[in-house]
Amino acid sequence: MDEDTPAPRGALGLAAAVEQLDLARVVETSQALSGELVLERLIETLLVSAVELAGVDRGLLIFVQGNELRVEAEATMAGERVTLTLRQADATAAELPQSMLRYVVRAHESAILDDALTPHVFSADRYIVQKRCRSVLCLPLLRQASLEGVLYLEHGLDPHVFTPARMEVLGLLASQAAISLENARLYADLKEARERTQETEQEIRRVVESVPALIRGLRDRVFPGNDALREEADKASMFEDIVGNSPPLREVLSRVCRVAPTDSTAFITGETGTGKELIARAIHRRSRRSSRPFVAVNCAVIPKDLIASELFGHEKGAFTGAVQRKIGRFELAEGGTLFLDEAGEIPLEIQVALLRVLQERRFERVGGTESISSDVRVIAATNSDLEAAMNAGAFRRDLFYRLNVFPIEMPPLRERREDIPLLVEHFIERFATQAGKRFTRIQKRSLDLLESYDWPGNIRELQNVIERSVIVCDTTEFSVDEHWLASPGLEKGAKLRTLDEQLIREERKLIEAALSESGGRVSGSSGAAVKLGMPATTLYSKIQSLKIDRRRFKQD
Repeated sequence: MDEDTPAPRGALGLAAAVEQLDLARVVETSQALSGELVLERLIETLLVSAVELAGVDRGLLIFVQGNELRVEAEATMAGERVTLTLRQADATAAELPQSMLRYVVRAHESAILDDALTPHVFSADRYIVQKRCRSVLCLPLLRQASLEGVLYLEHGLDPHVFTPARMEVLGLLASQAAISLENARLYADLKEARERTQETEQEIRRVVESVPALIRGLRDRVFPGNDALREEADKASMFEDIVGNSPPLREVLSRVCRVAPTDSTAFITGETGTGKELIARAIHRRSRRSSRPFVAVNCAVIPKDLIASELFGHEKGAFTGAVQRKIGRFELAEGGTLFLDEAGEIPLEIQVALLRVLQERRFERVGGTESISSDVRVIAATNSDLEAAMNAGAFRRDLFYRLNVFPIEMPPLRERREDIPLLVEHFIERFATQAGKRFTRIQKRSLDLLESYDWPGNIRELQNVIERSVIVCDTTEFSVDEHWLASPGLEKGAKLRTLDEQLIREERKLIEAALSESGGRVSGSSGAAVKLGMPATTLYSKIQSLKIDRRRFKQD
C-alpha cells in the first residue's frame, strides 16, 4: 500500500486500539457501571462505552423479558461522537440478525462473525445480507447463569474488528453490566414501591386528618354550643400518649399547646424518667412539621469524639474509619424536628457548631467545606443543673439562651400522685396485652403502696415495676411485691435511708479526693471528672447538691 494512501479505519484505528487500549478508561467504565443504580444512566454508560472501546459503528442493548426480546437502546458512531437513543421496540429482523440473537439466547454463549464475506453459519442471515455488515458480535449479559440481556455490536466496513484484546475488555464489561442491570432493576422496583407506599401513607394521613373534623361535626350536633366540652375532647386526642389529669401536668400540656404551633425552640427540664421525650413528640405532632421526621438524639450516650459526626454527618476520609459519606441527624430531620436529649452533656467544642446552626441555620459536615442550609426545629431537654455548668464554664451561656426560648419544666411523679392510679391502669393494660393476661382488679394494698412511694426514677421506674408485676402475677388480681418498694413508715425504709446517708458520705469522700488530686479542677483532661469517669456537668451537679466548696482544693 502506498504510504500516502489513507489506511482504512479498520487497519489504522483498530491497530491503535489494540496497541494502546486505554486501561484507565476500562477501569473507569467498570467502576461507573458498578456504582450506577439509575437504569437509564446505566444503559447509556454501558452502550456508549462498548461502542467506543470496540470501535464499531452501531450497538444495541436487548433486554430479555420472559419470552420477549426488546431493544432498549441504540448507539451509533458518527465521526468521533456516539449518539444514544433510548427506545423500546421489538428485536425484529430489521434491527439485527435473528439467527445470531436466537443462538445467544438459547446457548448463553457469544456469537461472533469476523468477516461476513467469508462463508459462515451466520453469514447467510437476511439482515447480514441486506445490510452487508463485515464484523458482528452478539454478547450475552449473564448473572449466575441468568440471562439479563444481550449486547449487540456491528461494524459495516471493517472485518476482524473484535480482536482478542477487545473481546476480553467487552467480556469484562458484560459481566459487570449484568450485575449492575439486576441491581438497577431492583432499585427501580424499590423506588416504585416506596412511591406507592408514600402515596398510600399520604392517603391514610388525609383520611386520619379528616377524622377530627368529622368527630367535631358529630359532636357539634350532639352537644351544640358546648365549647368547654369540645376543648377538653380536643386536648385528650392531642396527648393520647401522655396519661394523667393532675394540675402540674395540665400546666405542662397548656404550655405545649402554646408553643407547638410556633417554630420557637423549646427547652424541657426535669428529673430523669419524667417523660421529656413524650412532651417533645407532642410538640412535634401539634406543629406544622408533623408530617416531617422527628429525630431524637441522646447526647449522653454518644462518645465525645463521634457526636459531631452524629449531629452534622461527615465526608468520606474525614477521619480514620470514615469509609463513606454519612448523613447527620440534622439532615435526617430536615423539615421536621430534632430532639436533643441530655443536651447538657454536649462537649464545649460542639456547642459552638450547634450555636451556629441555631443562629444561622447552616452547618458543614465533618471534613467537608460545603455549607448546608438547615430547616429544622430544635427541642432540647436535660436533667442537669446547667446553671452550675455555666458558672463552671462547662456550658456556654449564649447557647443556653438560644435553647431556653420557651422553657417547660416536667414535674416529678411525686408531685402528681393523683396521676398514679391512671398510669398504673395504663401500664397494666399495655403489658397484660403483651403477655396475653387479663386482670379484673387491682389489689388495694398494692395501689396504696404505689401511691405512697416517692418514685425517684419517676414514670420510668413505675413502668418497670408494673411490667415486672404483670410477669409474676398468676391470678386475675394485680398485685405488687412490697419488697420492690420502700414504703414510708416501715423499718425497711429507715434502713434504706441510713444506707442512702452512708452512700452520700462515701460519694462525698470520693469527689473530695478527686478534687484534691486535680487541684480543684473539674473539667479538662486532668480534671476530677476524668478521674471519676463521669461527665463534667454531672460532677458539677453533684458538687452543688453535696455543697462541696471547690475553693478548698485549689492550689496556689
